[in-house]
Amino acid sequence: MNLNILIIVLSVVFGLLLLGVAFAGPSTGKAKARRLSAMKDRHAASTEAVVAAQMRKTIAAVNGQNANSLASFMPRREMLELRLRRTGKNWTLSNLMLAMMVGFLIVALLLVLLGARF
Repeated sequence: MNLNILIIVLSVVFGLLLLGVAFAGPSTGKAKARRLSAMKDRHAASTEAVVAAQMRKTIAAVNGQNANSLASFMPRREMLELRLRRTGKNWTLSNLMLAMMVGFLIVALLLVLLGARF
């Protein structure tokens, strides 16, 4: 099989996978639970529930401020963090950067093994 055809086929398959992930949307169950938790926090009569809500907000704010070395190189980091939170998955920017680097290394290794010239 010709290397050019293989690259084109892999690119099309990868593009279709990306489209599938992009249009899958956020998890409705997680969004529903998050909205229900926010409503419970707003209308809580006990002080324990109010304190627990404040602690969750504080912990979430502290976790969002941790800038790892990989994520610090990304432009418009705040917008990407917002997009990652909207997906409903528990991915951090470091996880995303690591996954992108691993994907790049796998593709580069496959190209080298198949004899591509750089």
